[in-house]
Amino acid sequence: MLRRLFLLAVVALVTAGGCAQSDDLSTATEIVDQWHTAWVTNDAEAATALFTEDGVYLMDGRHQGHPAIYSYINRSTEGLTFAERLDDGTCTDSSTCVFATRVEWNGNTYLTDLAVDVDGDLASQIDHVTWVGADE
Repeated sequence: MLRRLFLLAVVALVTAGGCAQSDDLSTATEIVDQWHTAWVTNDAEAATALFTEDGVYLMDGRHQGHPAIYSYINRSTEGLTFAERLDDGTCTDSSTCVFATRVEWNGNTYLTDLAVDVDGDLASQIDHVTWVGADE
């Protein structure tokens, strides 16, 4: 009887972990798609709203909290004309999901792995893990 209860508990934990990871991937996918739309339309307010209040954006330094993220994005989105996800993403742990993406910025094409840490339905951190020219 105890063994059966133990096995049921293990199955429940594994299943719950899988569901959480699936939910995180779904949320992260929505965040990435909205993120790209906000950047291409130069909408710093919409991009900032995707983060938790103390969220972090890692690009050309560390931008933490809504005011810092808004300020960076507001002065940086000009020249970005296209952005897209190239894959469906993968979750590396219970809350971080990574997506291959492509952007066109100031006439150049770049490939980047975009990592999104999910906290509820928002991003606690977004990081461009890699950033290379497509022709490199």
